[in-house]
Amino acid sequence: MKFFIEAKEKISKKLVSCLESKTDELNIVNKWGKDTITRLKDYAQSGKMIRGGLVLLGHRIFRETENDALLDIAVAMEFLQSAFLIHDDIMDCDTTRRGMPSLHEQYRILGTQERLIKPSLFGESMAICNGDIAFFLGFDLLSKAKIPPEIRDKITPLTISEIIKVGLAQMDDIYMGHSPATDFQTERVINMYRYKTARYTFSLPLMVGGIIAEVDNKNLQNLEAFGENLGIAFQIKDDELGVFGESEKIGKTVGIDIISGKKTLLYLELIKSCDNDEKSRLSGIFGNGNASPEDIDYLMALLEKYGIRQKMHEKIRSFTDKSLEILRNMEIERGARGIIEELIEYSLMRSK
Repeated sequence: MKFFIEAKEKISKKLVSCLESKTDELNIVNKWGKDTITRLKDYAQSGKMIRGGLVLLGHRIFRETENDALLDIAVAMEFLQSAFLIHDDIMDCDTTRRGMPSLHEQYRILGTQERLIKPSLFGESMAICNGDIAFFLGFDLLSKAKIPPEIRDKITPLTISEIIKVGLAQMDDIYMGHSPATDFQTERVINMYRYKTARYTFSLPLMVGGIIAEVDNKNLQNLEAFGENLGIAFQIKDDELGVFGESEKIGKTVGIDIISGKKTLLYLELIKSCDNDEKSRLSGIFGNGNASPEDIDYLMALLEKYGIRQKMHEKIRSFTDKSLEILRNMEIERGARGIIEELIEYSLMRSK
């Protein structure tokens, strides 16, 4: 992943510069200005910055040269991503992110240390504010990037549209997670993956990079479809790692999706395979924040019994094959194809 490692270095440097340029403006308000800048700087840099890297890749597929404006757009995507993750951790009750305390947990710790009233509520409230600020920092960069007006007029509404769809997909994820029903259709979950993760994580940044490279509609549609299929495969892999991964590698508690009752494809496949007695036992495990180690062991044994992990691998391969077929039909710049193939391989084989 050399391309993305180098992309992260460039994007990270630009992100820090953007945040530091806001220091005086935000410090005028109160002490939380500096606090927010410091926390967002650390939070954003701790990630892989895949979305920002995909903006650069979407451009690199068709053009070999980069410019400062391209980096501004890449940083904007990383601000948006940070905002989503901050809010997502609150909704999922995740206290860790990338092996460190999630932002609302950081503020909860601060609230406890300073003997504030309801430190948990304080932590969540402060983190929501940080996420809101990150959203607007992203759009501030989009509005000020030195790109032709006609390019901006394509990128901005596209970004807004995809972000709205993320919100709606997140709402369906929340609803299904809180519902006692177990018979959700596979296509509904895949549709949630499509709009919550795949299009926003892959299609959007690739298309934004392509728009800056001034590609035609056919190529944009190819980027969109390629990103969507690869993104769904990426999310299914996330589900697998959330159950079969290692906490120190994925940076959050393994089994959190089970405890929170998320209706993932892995969950649906397992429920579909189990007999009535097994389903009855599982009903007391999924969504149970106090699930015991014995409960988790029982669930893992059922996953093994019904070959659920292999079924997930087959679904991942199916969506990956679709993305490869689209790739074969694209005319891209020399050297870019190898970067894309490496990205696909990473998506399949990653351990975090």
